[in-house]
Amino acid sequence: MILLYDGAIRNVEEARKRRFDIDPFEFTQLLTKTQAIVAELTGSLKFELLGEAGPNMLLLYDFVYEELIEAHRDKSDERLQNAVSILKKMRATWLETVERSKEEIPETEAAEAAMQPQAPPRRPSLSLEA
Repeated sequence: MILLYDGAIRNVEEARKRRFDIDPFEFTQLLTKTQAIVAELTGSLKFELLGEAGPNMLLLYDFVYEELIEAHRDKSDERLQNAVSILKKMRATWLETVERSKEEIPETEAAEAAMQPQAPPRRPSLSLEA
């Protein structure tokens, strides 16, 4: 996920520099790639896991996607800034969530391990052979 955010942010920032190039191909290509990334992020939403945050994230991704379309049409720096600002905030939130889950996982694993039934200790086998 972080790599997707990084790619989208990098593309938008580069597109901002290329808005008024003589050849508009690079600008168009950067925004098209970013739209594909945002579509991938949208498609990866797991609403059953996200709870109330899911619909909000969907709205943010939709807004970013629309900003990219409008920025492409108008060559609007303001719309590109809006898109990259939201992407940066979402990336930071994702990183924070990953860090929090790393802290919680050891506690969860320890609790689950404590609840697992323990196998009885092995008894030494008795052998009558000399």
